[in-house]
Amino acid sequence: MKARKAIALTATAMAFTVGGMTAVTLSSSSPAHASGTTIETITETKVMLNSNCYETYERRVTYYTHSVTKGWVLEPSPKVQTTKSETCDK
Repeated sequence: MKARKAIALTATAMAFTVGGMTAVTLSSSSPAHASGTTIETITETKVMLNSNCYETYERRVTYYTHSVTKGWVLEPSPKVQTTKSETCDK
């Protein structure tokens, strides 16, 4: 259940990120093994290519994942996921 909550928080935080470079740190209320510790960090940068298009770079670093049997589990090393997308308006 907490994993779903973390995903919902991530989606909400990203929805409010607009332009420039924004860092968002999310933490669920009292993770079982890491109270007050950062679960995931998201950095998003948008770069204008021309008057109609921009590129979005997103870097997501995950420190803890949730296991149904073990609760919050520290990753052996942080998981880093980087994505790049291009958006054009007409």
